[in-house]
This record gives sequence, structure tokens and C-alpha cells, in this order.
Amino acid sequence: QLTSACVYLQKREIAHRDIKPENILLFFESDPPIYKICDFGEAKEKIRVGSRHKSIRGTDYYMSPILFKGLMEKEKFVRDDPYKSDVFSLGYCFICASALDPEVINEIRQMKDQKKIRQILLKYFPKEYSDKYINLLLKMITLDENERVDFIGLDKLLQDY
Repeated sequence: QLTSACVYLQKREIAHRDIKPENILLFFESDPPIYKICDFGEAKEKIRVGSRHKSIRGTDYYMSPILFKGLMEKEKFVRDDPYKSDVFSLGYCFICASALDPEVINEIRQMKDQKKIRQILLKYFPKEYSDKYINLLLKMITLDENERVDFIGLDKLLQDY
């Protein structure tokens, strides 16, 4: 449901720019429950991929590496793909929800080796999680933005699963 909502936004050239657990709502009025994204205060319309942004938006804990680096180095402009940055943030949300421990993000934040990140996820995750799910998460949080999928690509991956 969350990916579908983000695909809808991306097709309309809207980036959320602050995806985090606090901005994901769960409604139990139906079966299955409905997930919704809220707080569009940092959202931006008509975003063009590769354009320079005058401001870095989002919550640093869930920021993609390129945005986090820009924030830490106090850069005035950052050139990123905001949809891929949002995929990264959603991946971190899924990791926190899967591990039931936000400390996992602190352990993987500075890591560059996907194999080591996988090992840490396995340490935190219940044994029931499949390799497919973990591989999907690793694709969502791939450090190199050029290798990371946007929401349309993520939706295709999910359909293949």
C-alpha cells in the first residue's frame, strides 16, 4: 500500500521528502488494515530528477546517504533523485519495523558493504523473514543512488515477488 501511494505521487512528480515511521499511519477499520502516508509539509511538487535542491529536507535518521552527507557537510545544494531518496527512507522504516529496534539504523548507517549490512539485519530480524524480503530491503537502501530503485522500480520488484 505504501509503495502504491508513493508510485502515485512519483507519477505526479511529487516527492514526500520526509518518510519516517511517524509519518506512516495505520487504520484498522478494515481488514486488512490500511496504511497511509501523512505530513506532506516537506513535500515538493514538480520535482525533476537531478535538479539541485536549495534545501535538504527530511529527518536525518532516515535520510539517504547523499542527503545525510550534504547535511553533515553543510552543503548549500544537493543533487539527488528525491524518489530514490524516499525509497531509501522507506527502506529504513521497514528495517526499524522488522527489527523492532531503531538501534539497527545506528549500526548500518556508516557501513558501505552490503554483505555486512545483511549480517546486521539478520542479527536483528526474526528468523522467519525470507531472503527475498531481506534482499528487497538491501535494494531499497543501496548506498549508490544510481543503483537504487525509485518507487516505480520498487513496484515492479514487488510485482515480481
